Amino acid sequence: DAAGCERLRGAAARLLPPLLRRAAEEAGEGSPLAPSSSSRRPALAALVNLSQDPAVAKAMLDLGAVQRAMDCLREQEGEGDPSPPPAAAAAAAASTASSLASSLALGSPPSRSDMLLMLLSNLTALEEGASLLLQLGKSRVEGFNLAVLLHQFLRGEAEGVAALLANATALPDGRRLLVGPSGAFGAVAQAAFGGGGGGGNASLSAPARRAAAAALRNCCLAASRDGTMEEILKEGAALSAMLRALCGEKRAAEKEGGRGGGRRGVGVGGR
Repeated sequence: DAAGCERLRGAAARLLPPLLRRAAEEAGEGSPLAPSSSSRRPALAALVNLSQDPAVAKAMLDLGAVQRAMDCLREQEGEGDPSPPPAAAAAAAASTASSLASSLALGSPPSRSDMLLMLLSNLTALEEGASLLLQLGKSRVEGFNLAVLLHQFLRGEAEGVAALLANATALPDGRRLLVGPSGAFGAVAQAAFGGGGGGGNASLSAPARRAAAAALRNCCLAASRDGTMEEILKEGAALSAMLRALCGEKRAAEKEGGRGGGRRGVGVGGR
């Protein structure tokens, strides 16, 4: 609750390093002193809630929390973190500034992957956090994190990724990476709104499509200033899908009464 978060914020300087270590450590394999998944989750939950405060989030950035969370996310993917039920999955994607407690009130505990995405969403709401996510200035790995997140988004998993795309494209370099020759802009548009048949990715919830739309909007509104207009205009199929959505055309899944409800999830921070 608010009082608990306030007490922890007062001790953030001492709390953050051990919390980050515990949340990021691998689950113990036989050692009684090694952290288990049951101890990692509370540490991660505390970080998610504390990161709603910009000052605490800035302190986390100074401790390398963005890259730690990305490393954990890739580790979690390798472990095959079980996907939450559809209602819980929609909630994490929809969150903008709610608390972990509000998501738990839904009765569906968020997965560890969802909580990592919530933490990243809060941290990248800060410009410095978004820059760290994009690994700007690190020529050998610049954009690698974004590529990992796009891979997750395009295969229909970890819907909370959409909020990170919106945060990343608030920066010119984030828009450049999305609109560049990789074709990511078109892939995101068609996953969210459909290709030639308007079907899109039926596994994406309405909140995830809204967050994806925010990323696409960022790219389009700044295209003239960024010098990326020609690249965007090459994405004919993607632009057609976006225009159909603007005209109110429903996707195939929606016409059939398919998914759409948003999850208010473990939402913490984010834009």
